[in-house]
Amino acid sequence: FSLPKILFTFLSYLRNVRFKIPVEALPKVEEICQYGSNEIYLQLCPFWDGEDDIFDIQSTDDTKLLPNLKAITLFYTGNEQLLENFREKGVTAEWI
Repeated sequence: FSLPKILFTFLSYLRNVRFKIPVEALPKVEEICQYGSNEIYLQLCPFWDGEDDIFDIQSTDDTKLLPNLKAITLFYTGNEQLLENFREKGVTAEWI
């Protein structure tokens, strides 16, 4: 799978999703867990083997959208600065 195909699949998924997450729900998010067994990854990329970085979180920029985020478990990238950036924002951060 190429990145454009994955993005197309993702956009199609978002357009056709049966439920919408309202902006008002974002403050209710307290934890994010990136587990490779989460169904969303195989929905977006059915043959994903976890050996690339297409789903890796690369920055903390969007934490402003999740004001009550308390913890995040990330796919391992080795970017210790990313974990530190989350911690500086008051979010407990660890690798899976």
